[in-house]
Formats: sequence, structure tokens, C-alpha cells
Amino acid sequence: MNIAIIGASGFLGTQLSNHLLTTTHHNVKAIARNAMRMAVKPQFKDRFQRINADVMDEDEMTLALNAVDVAYYFVHMMGQK
Repeated sequence: MNIAIIGASGFLGTQLSNHLLTTTHHNVKAIARNAMRMAVKPQFKDRFQRINADVMDEDEMTLALNAVDVAYYFVHMMGQK
């Protein structure tokens, strides 16, 4: 199964990524604005893909979610005044 975690670099996304990689054999796509800063243990590198994407960019998200079976969305928008 291919699982996407949108907002993967945040606290919840990081915890879920680690949990899925250590307790399942699923592939994990970690989607974040700066996904490349996320570390991955060497034993999971074949099942973990980091993808830089902006949730507000429909084209980027369409590409990032290609071939995904399940997606978790952990992004919150904080407005400015």
C-alpha cells in the first residue's frame, strides 16, 4: 500500500511516518514544503519518499498524490492579521 502524509515534517506527520515505517511494510510518501530536511533511517530508505510540495498548488499535489492509496492530512493554516 502507498500512503501519503501531507504535512509530514510536523510533529504528527513525523510520528506517523516513523510508526508506519517501523510497524508495517507500506510505502510512505512524506509530503511537505521542505521534505528534504526530514531524516530517514537507512533500513527504511527504499520505502520512504520525500516530496516537496505546497498544498495550495493543485498541480504539485496532483503529482505528489499519484499512485497513493491512503492520504493523511496534517496541515493547518495560520492566518495573519
